[in-house]
Amino acid sequence: MVHSPQLLLLVQTPETLAARFQLDVRPNHEVTAILTDEKKVEVQHDGIRTMESYDVLLLSPGAKPFVPPIAGLSARDSGAAI
Repeated sequence: MVHSPQLLLLVQTPETLAARFQLDVRPNHEVTAILTDEKKVEVQHDGIRTMESYDVLLLSPGAKPFVPPIAGLSARDSGAAI
């Protein structure tokens, strides 16, 4: 299957990001504390808290799309993934 360069940029998984960019991506994990002096973060996932060290920290909070209040438009009809 042939993918365009644009599609390869848009369709990424934690596994492909790790393989391509050496990133440790952890969806659905909540950072509850950042200890910048120690370069550590406290992370919560499935009710378990752990401390993780880091070299470079990039936080990418999830987002929900804005659906404008247009009469007759519902989130389901807009194509927005909510």
